[in-house]
Amino acid sequence: MTFIIKGIKPKWHRRSRFMDPKFTNRQRNALVSLAKLHLWEQSQLRPFETMSGQFLYFKLVQQTLSGTDAQQSLKDIHFDTQLSERAIRLKVREFEEMGLIQSVPNQSDKRARQLIPTSQILALIEQHANAFEQVFAENLLVIEKNNDQ
Repeated sequence: MTFIIKGIKPKWHRRSRFMDPKFTNRQRNALVSLAKLHLWEQSQLRPFETMSGQFLYFKLVQQTLSGTDAQQSLKDIHFDTQLSERAIRLKVREFEEMGLIQSVPNQSDKRARQLIPTSQILALIEQHANAFEQVFAENLLVIEKNNDQ
């Protein structure tokens, strides 16, 4: 419904796609929270400067939170992406120079190198998790789902 005051349509007379009624409040709040978290990531996490940095960071997060001692090899990481092998290798070197990971020879296959997260990246992961909780708590109630069945 558009209101016309003295023959002038207000600027807000057009509804944006985001305010489309087919979005629920929960969906809107989730999208707003994701956008805020993304802004936080861009400003606080240096690995998020590039797509390859984001990819490698989340691979390391996945490896760290999986609870297994199995370390990712560069081959494993490259196999799972559409990014070039060169982009991944350069980002691995950059992460090593930043002190986020260590690259050590694989014990079972000396040709391969294992990527081991350092305490510095573990601190970043913890900051990221805290930011996630803080941002999402502003608009949503997040309840952990128990999947131990």
